[in-house]
Amino acid sequence: MGVYQDLLDNGKTIRTGNPLYQFLVSQIVSKVDPVVSAAAAANAVQSWATSTQTSGNATLTFTFRNGETFTTGNILFSAAAATIESAIDSAATAASITGWTNGDISVSGGAVNVAPTVFTFDGTSMAGTSIPAIVVNDVDGAGGAWGAVTRTTSGQTARYAWGVLEALGVVSGSYPDQEAAESATAFTVGANPDFNQIVVRMLAREAVEEDDNFASYFSVLTTLGINQDRAPLQNHVS
Repeated sequence: MGVYQDLLDNGKTIRTGNPLYQFLVSQIVSKVDPVVSAAAAANAVQSWATSTQTSGNATLTFTFRNGETFTTGNILFSAAAATIESAIDSAATAASITGWTNGDISVSGGAVNVAPTVFTFDGTSMAGTSIPAIVVNDVDGAGGAWGAVTRTTSGQTARYAWGVLEALGVVSGSYPDQEAAESATAFTVGANPDFNQIVVRMLAREAVEEDDNFASYFSVLTTLGINQDRAPLQNHVS
């Protein structure tokens, strides 16, 4: 199924019978309906670089878009992936993370001081969610430094509105993270940035609802130089 049909089947603000809906449909029905991979749901993946510590411990703090957070117990400088996953399970359970099931964050690679440790947020409570970077907290490490955490895949729900914007040539393959701050976060402008502004506004409003984030709206309108208006967002619940 292509991205246009996905949007029409899953629209949150675009309703059948609404004249603007009909106008949007008229703008896209004659076009090829492509699959846009950047718009698909994706699980977050983060990589903790190899540590050069020769002794001691660190803890890991996880924070999620709904405001929930937890910090693991001590993780030894040479801990294996399975040990880290067990520490995550214990801490998440103790913190009563919504919907949590042990193993919802899969840990592979490592050990911490041998190779990068990879965290894949692929369980029921974590899948298809944008996850801020894990924070490494030093406890008593010595002899070197803890590795940095890199978000190799930020994670997202399906983003049909952004996909249509890309298919129409308004944007080009790079979307703001779903948890980005409410600001004019820039994106890559496509080959057709002057596409009909009414349609672009409709898609920007839809992106707000898909992302649960006002930043999506301001990203589109500010970067494309379209006048901003908060009125279309009055029904949005952050």
